[in-house]
Amino acid sequence: MTFRNSHGSAYSLDMGTESKTLYFTLATAGHVDHGKTSVLRALTGIDPDRLKEEKQRQMTTDIGFAHLNFPTESDGSNLVIGFIDVPGHGKFLKNMLAGVGGIQMALLVVAADEGPMPQTVSHVKILSLLGVRKALVVLTKIDVASPGRQKEVELLVRNLLEQYQIECLGIAPVSNTEVTGFDNLKRQLSQVVLQLDRPTTSGGALLPIDRVFSKSGYGVVITGTLVSGSLAVGESISIEPGGIKGRVRGLETFKKQIERAESGQRLAVNLSLKENKPLTRGQVVANWNPPVVNTLIARIEQVGPASEWVKKSDLEDQPVRLYHGTAECFGHLRWCQVIETAQSLIVQIVLTDPVVAEPGDRFVLRYGDEGITGGVILMNSRPRWMTRQKLNTFADQLVRHDYSSAAEFFLDNMSQPAVKSESLADFVPIEDRTRVLENGISAGTILQVGGFIIGTHRGQMLKDQIIKNVSTDATNGAPVEHSIESVRMKVAHGIDRQVFQHLVKDLSDAGLVVRSGDKLSIKSDVKPSVSTAQTLLAEQIIALLQNTLCLEIDEIAKTLSSDRKTVTAALQHLTLQEKAYIVNYDFASSEQSIRAAHEALAKIWGAKREISPSDFREALSTNRKYAMALLGHFDDKQITRRLNNSRVLLKAPKA
Repeated sequence: MTFRNSHGSAYSLDMGTESKTLYFTLATAGHVDHGKTSVLRALTGIDPDRLKEEKQRQMTTDIGFAHLNFPTESDGSNLVIGFIDVPGHGKFLKNMLAGVGGIQMALLVVAADEGPMPQTVSHVKILSLLGVRKALVVLTKIDVASPGRQKEVELLVRNLLEQYQIECLGIAPVSNTEVTGFDNLKRQLSQVVLQLDRPTTSGGALLPIDRVFSKSGYGVVITGTLVSGSLAVGESISIEPGGIKGRVRGLETFKKQIERAESGQRLAVNLSLKENKPLTRGQVVANWNPPVVNTLIARIEQVGPASEWVKKSDLEDQPVRLYHGTAECFGHLRWCQVIETAQSLIVQIVLTDPVVAEPGDRFVLRYGDEGITGGVILMNSRPRWMTRQKLNTFADQLVRHDYSSAAEFFLDNMSQPAVKSESLADFVPIEDRTRVLENGISAGTILQVGGFIIGTHRGQMLKDQIIKNVSTDATNGAPVEHSIESVRMKVAHGIDRQVFQHLVKDLSDAGLVVRSGDKLSIKSDVKPSVSTAQTLLAEQIIALLQNTLCLEIDEIAKTLSSDRKTVTAALQHLTLQEKAYIVNYDFASSEQSIRAAHEALAKIWGAKREISPSDFREALSTNRKYAMALLGHFDDKQITRRLNNSRVLLKAPKA
């Protein structure tokens, strides 16, 4: 059983026959020398400083890890909290960002004697930009601060968190030197974790890599926090960016081997790779095909005091560094636009190297010498048809989370009339996609045909164009038959044939067009006016057809010293009068011949329950060319249906 917070990651309940384990992963944050690593060491008994230089300098330079096992409850359940110890010094900010990505709650460490310092504020701002909305505060060094000073610092910390829209879940005073206050801290941690909302979300496994190493006898091992989905031993995976394929050989969480991991767990994953390519921090392990993109349309969020809000002039046309998950990507901010909703800044970021990113993902952006901002990805691509003006309208809908209107706008304005349903993934967060599609279909704004979707407004425009196209080339008001494929090529050559056939069926069912096999004509109750010359030609054609079963149209034109187009038009007039018919595009037969051929089909079917071309040819005493042309005509009219090398009769002749 799996639990997730409002952002879809960080909790897992491992159900076994003897134990139930709730996993939760959080990050520490705070100013350098305020005691983050010491707190974790005292809390868990594990030293998260894993590098030699970290121990020598007594300062965390890269992310470290520790975990705390709570006592097993009477029902067999127990809680395991994993901690990611992130560096506090500004020089190591990129490592701090790699540790916080995908984490939805923080342990904020503040020294009681110094209070919030510049790096404290920087970390709180980053937490807010990454969507962390809850924090438990650990007040360290209480042994060197008076009770009055402690109260003052507590107030400062609460105000700081409130400024950045982060809820303070409690404050736990501790002393690292005297090792006091940690029982209270553990108690607060367990209470906070168990009281958080954990709605489930869907989606494949996604594990941003933060460490890569080799282990003798095992091979490649990566570590990271599983931010969504589940991952099992033996499962096939891909690593992106890079397109590296492989499978999971083994899973371990805090030195415990497991068969399946759920979101929220801190993992070491032993991989078997098909290619000997190096892996790096910033890549992602997934059991699906995650989107790998270079262009992002994003909203910059304004957090903290108004005096710190980023201005359009600060960002426009700037080289930037984007931090997403565990990835650090260099890029360029192409343009910045202010839209009306909440005075949001909408930006386009073009990255030098690709990144795995989806709509709804959060990121941090560094610009200039010290500038830090961030926000939410709105789109992981920018179609060429989306002009700046259209993008402003579209982005406004996305910022307001009006994804239904955004989907309608997208489908009505895109260059292709219909797209795969998966195209919604370019701008709708994963937790909203099914709802948006189902609501659109229910409301009649989206038409789904197979795996394709089309806006109903766009569909109606295409229907109007089909009617207009079929209505052209009429001679004296007489409907002219057009092949469905030729109409599709004229109206929307890029549309999927299945979608186009659906639109044609709608028109046919509504009686707006007439479909005859693969031919379309406009419905018309107006009898065409026929000239004397046309009447004479029609009579001559009837005379020729009276003495034969079937003739080629070119042969008729040659015999009557006319041309194919004129003869075809005359035959269409005769079709309306039900005196003669165009057969299989290139031939013509009289009404009597068609009726006789239909009766021959019925006799063969009654005798043998199948109709072979040879039996049909012999019954009509004709050659194979004319027999096959007539069979094609009956197939088009849905009188017969081809089955292997023979045919079945679908409609009996009129009595």
